[in-house]
Amino acid sequence: MKKNVIKTIVAGSMLALALTACGGATEETKDYSSAFTDDAGNASAETDADANVDAADETGADASEDQTSADRFAFTYNGTKIELGASYDDVKAAIGDATSEFTQNSCAFDGCLNMYTYGSSFEIDETVLDSGEAPYISAIYLTDDLVSTEEGLSVFMTKDDAVSIYGEPDEEGDSYIKYKSGDSVISIIFDDGSDTIASICISLDEF
Repeated sequence: MKKNVIKTIVAGSMLALALTACGGATEETKDYSSAFTDDAGNASAETDADANVDAADETGADASEDQTSADRFAFTYNGTKIELGASYDDVKAAIGDATSEFTQNSCAFDGCLNMYTYGSSFEIDETVLDSGEAPYISAIYLTDDLVSTEEGLSVFMTKDDAVSIYGEPDEEGDSYIKYKSGDSVISIIFDDGSDTIASICISLDEF
């Protein structure tokens, strides 16, 4: 009975978050056309030193991206590390088919979310953008105590347990706390009116 009540609360919390995202969503258009402009007059003026600087900048960017990925929260299931930004197809090949699947158009970005549920334990959300970029895992929800975060936090534990594991939260509300690492977030949602954890969301901090 307790699990059924908490599942209802979790579903309501997730819906509220989705509606909030819809209400505050804004579309940002970025123009990268200048990066591909054919400028013959300047093309021959690039020196070897300029090329070396460009190469160094690119190496630095790659290193920064790798560092960001290393800093992200993740989730391990049956020996398989499920990472944000990774391909769901690769994860599926390792852990098997989901018990249920659902697709929902997004009002926070141009595309949709594919939601893959594994029993009552966890859900993997895959972002699919209309721009044609490769789909990627954008969120993981832990919904019962059969699974836990890599640091050992699970549903039905308490706020004090979370603080003892992660320290003081980076953000706190009436029914949640959040911790940030790199470009990822762990959002811990509490059962209504208590400090008991109802769900844990590991996600990219992108919307």
